[in-house]
Amino acid sequence: MDRRTQVELAALAARIMAESGLDWLGARAKAARRLGVGPGVAKQVDESDIRQALLAHQKLFEPGSDLTLYRLRQAALQVMRQLDRFNPALHGAVAAGVVTDHTPIELLAEVDSEKELESYLLNAGIDFDVVDAVAGDFVRYRCDGSEPAVVITANIRKRGRSNRRAAQSPAALMTRDLEALLAEDSRAT
Repeated sequence: MDRRTQVELAALAARIMAESGLDWLGARAKAARRLGVGPGVAKQVDESDIRQALLAHQKLFEPGSDLTLYRLRQAALQVMRQLDRFNPALHGAVAAGVVTDHTPIELLAEVDSEKELESYLLNAGIDFDVVDAVAGDFVRYRCDGSEPAVVITANIRKRGRSNRRAAQSPAALMTRDLEALLAEDSRAT
């Protein structure tokens, strides 16, 4: 794929994300169909390309996106404090700092079993649905009725070892990291 097509695909995917709330994979697929680009070619445009295009789109068309990010990060911090015993890590778009009004808060929680988190959520009165599961590895929950949307991935520990793939990514934020970012943001405004 030539550079021009790459940029065009990323820009269209970013616009679709901003307008519809699709995640970057869905937005890339939709943009590729609109542009007549095959899936194999579209895979050359990755998440970072689309996030950069979304950031540029927001600077031009959504001057309030910084406020949206701050609001989502504050909401994430509240949920992370509730889930403190599970060592939650914020990842995804909210951690990376490129969000839309539709962006969910994505958290990774360490648990010994999926029942541990489910029991906690039930006792806390939080309704949830299982979105995705890989037996023995993780279970992804979507908290029903939460605004903004919250998705929690229960990362199941293996033989006493932590399996924190998402939390090890550079964009993942632990509670203390998020607190520091929000304190910095509030001083800047």
